[in-house]
Amino acid sequence: MRLSVASIAVLAISALEAAAAADCWAPASTVTARFGPLKDLRTDARLFCNIFSSNVTGTLHAGGRYNFGYQSAAFIGNFANYTSCIDTFNTIVTDCYGAGSTSPTMLGGIMADEGGGALAISFGDGIKI
Repeated sequence: MRLSVASIAVLAISALEAAAAADCWAPASTVTARFGPLKDLRTDARLFCNIFSSNVTGTLHAGGRYNFGYQSAAFIGNFANYTSCIDTFNTIVTDCYGAGSTSPTMLGGIMADEGGGALAISFGDGIKI
């Protein structure tokens, strides 16, 4: 399943209204999917934010998609800076992946960034965004 840009926008509005916690999607046990390990997501956060946070590239990105292994990420709007991008990415991972090191509790999540954008992450290949 692939989420449309409109779906991401609706989720982003919901996430903007939430406190500093990620909104997690359905339990991972609800789909047949392959998942990347938790340690890969920490590396993916740095790679993603190096590309898409504006202070690193010198270019403002209004949105984009990125696939890495079984995981995927999409965002709309802008990140406040590299640190907020990392914090947002890692909060989604912490809140939604859970304590397992190779299999997540939830399929993914979405969260608003302090820069006004929103980030969505899918932890497996069952739902690509």
